[in-house]
Parts: sequence; structure tokens; C-alpha cells
Amino acid sequence: MSNVIKNKQLTYSTILRSQNSEMNKKLKVFVAMSGGVDSSVATALLKQAKPSEFKKLTGRPTPKGFGGFEVIGAHMKCFNVDGCAARDVDDARRAAEVLGIPFYIFDFEKEYKDKVV
Repeated sequence: MSNVIKNKQLTYSTILRSQNSEMNKKLKVFVAMSGGVDSSVATALLKQAKPSEFKKLTGRPTPKGFGGFEVIGAHMKCFNVDGCAARDVDDARRAAEVLGIPFYIFDFEKEYKDKVV
């Protein structure tokens, strides 16, 4: 399904209408996972969230037909200062596996070295 919006500001309600045309539709959420406890717990809470908890988690009214979140884990590989980046990515990947969610690694090491360091 393709949604084309012309000459219209993309608003929260527009996004919800386009994503929630079916009952019990899950909203796709990418969660940045560092490999630490905080991001892993946040990911687990979103994966287990019930429709009744949408407002508590987002501060927005629950959209009609909301059926939970489709959670996707993401890790950004940046400049490795202390040598623990490989361990961090392994920890994040392991947490994603335990939660049963897809996991992607985005390699920004070159960009980070060029523009930040």
C-alpha cells in the first residue's frame, strides 16, 4: 500500500490515519539499542505494550485500531575509542534475539571519524 500526500503538511494524525487503516494494526518503531540495560528494557516494554498503554507511552491519544508496536532494534556503529564496541553490538544483538525482534546495525564509523573526531 502506497500513501501519497501532496501539498499537505504531514502531521501526527495524517500518519496515524495512513498507518491504521486496518483494525489491530501495529505501529512500526525503531529502537536504538546500545547493548546496555536501559535500551534493552525500553525495547522490551514497547514490544509488550498493550493498546491501553499507548497514551502512557507516547503522550498521545490511542489511535483507532491500534494493536501494539512492531519493534525493530537498531545499533549505530560509531568511533570505537575503548575497544568495547564489538561487545556492545553483541549485547544488543543478543537482547534483540531474546526479544524475538529484527536487529540492524548502521555503520557510521567513517562519518563519525570525519565529522566528529
